[in-house]
Amino acid sequence: VPGVYATELKKGSELLWLDINRGLRSLTDSFLDPLQIQTDLSPLDFSIFTGNVISRIDYEAHIPTGAVYHGSFDYTNSLLTELLAAGYVEGRDVFTFPYDWRFGAAGNVDALKNRIQQILDQTHAEKIDIIAHSTGGLIVKRYVQTNENHKIGKAIFIAVPNLGAPKAVN
Repeated sequence: VPGVYATELKKGSELLWLDINRGLRSLTDSFLDPLQIQTDLSPLDFSIFTGNVISRIDYEAHIPTGAVYHGSFDYTNSLLTELLAAGYVEGRDVFTFPYDWRFGAAGNVDALKNRIQQILDQTHAEKIDIIAHSTGGLIVKRYVQTNENHKIGKAIFIAVPNLGAPKAVN
């Protein structure tokens, strides 16, 4: 379960988040406008949907001096590579949970519950183990608090702000 901002958000075939290359080339961020939400937390644009959990993004930054910088952002690629090298198979015993991070922990609990049930139905397992990062851990925590029969065997939390972001920084 990824942290906040680590799931692609799309409008049709157009990648809005996280399009690093377009963000670096654009003088404005107006291409992100469809991601805005209203004060009641409902979306301005209901056609936005989740893509994949971000694995790795290679990007090219053009520096004002004319130099070009190539870099990459590895979010889950290294972890998935290690799991696959250890014998796990994606889609059989390794699954991801992309979610619309704009709606926070409480707004994604039902989606997590549905995803867990899909995995259990597919694998015929009784429980699953979860690795959760940052806000993803808050979603898992909220899910466990609101579902007595949560069907989670083990949960590994990585950099989850259980005490809130200010306490985590401290």
